[in-house]
Order: sequence, then structure tokens, then C-alpha cells
Amino acid sequence: MTVADDLAIIRLLSVYARALDTLELDGIDEVFTVDARLEMSKGRPMDRAAYKAMCATELAKLDATQHMVTNPIIDVAASGTTARCRSYYQAQHARNDCDPPLALMGGWVDDELELRDEGWRITARRWTSVWFDGNAEVLGGALRQGAQRRRAT
Repeated sequence: MTVADDLAIIRLLSVYARALDTLELDGIDEVFTVDARLEMSKGRPMDRAAYKAMCATELAKLDATQHMVTNPIIDVAASGTTARCRSYYQAQHARNDCDPPLALMGGWVDDELELRDEGWRITARRWTSVWFDGNAEVLGGALRQGAQRRRAT
């Protein structure tokens, strides 16, 4: 593992957040492999195309978002071609036609990565939501207020 590997993986996490917040969803293609397995806290796993389509539909309903990714812990395998990363997220969502207009959530993501010809790419991601606050209606009303203690696995 090199510092360059760490920086490249951290950059992927930032490119992902920027893609969501700017609605420049082609940025998702720079982050995940075509066959990546993406698993939200609740829901069926999906591939990159399905995830990108879901983001296009759901994010279009919002007036603004801000996704922050922090505290990445990266473990590159001895081969230097695969890695695992856990990072924490906080996501803020705003919809001006809701009162109050904000919904916030936080948790962590577990990523599996491969070093490919085009650089590091995420091949699998699993989101673990830990807490939610604000108006659930901003996100369609499906979230429950409060926190759930989650053990790191």
C-alpha cells in the first residue's frame, strides 16, 4: 500500500459525493465498476446502472443535497490490487416544499475496491444507516427518527 493508493481511494469517495450533490451523475461511472454490487441499508442490491437511475429519480425531487464522507480507514491487500475501506457519511437533503425542509442522516459505508487499468474502482458497497433527524417527508416519509446502535462488523 502506498500513500498514492490511499489518496486515489479518498478521491473516489469525494468524486462520489460531488456527483450526487451536483447531479452530475456520470461521476458515478468514475467511482463504481459496471458490475458493482450496491446494497442500501434497506432494499435489494443493485448494479451501477440501477443505482444511477435511482439517484437520478430521487435526487431530482430535492432542492439541494450535501453528502460528506469522512474518516476513511483503508486496508489494501498484500497483492496491492484489492482493498477494503470503511468511511463515515452524513447526508443532508433539502426540499423547499416541506416544512421543515431538511432531512439528515448518518452512518457508514463499507467498500470493496479493485485496482483496474483506469485506477481504483469500487466493486461493492454496503451502506449502514445509524441515525436520522429532520422531516422524513423530505425523503418520501420512509425513515424513522432517532438512532440505532450499530456494531462495527
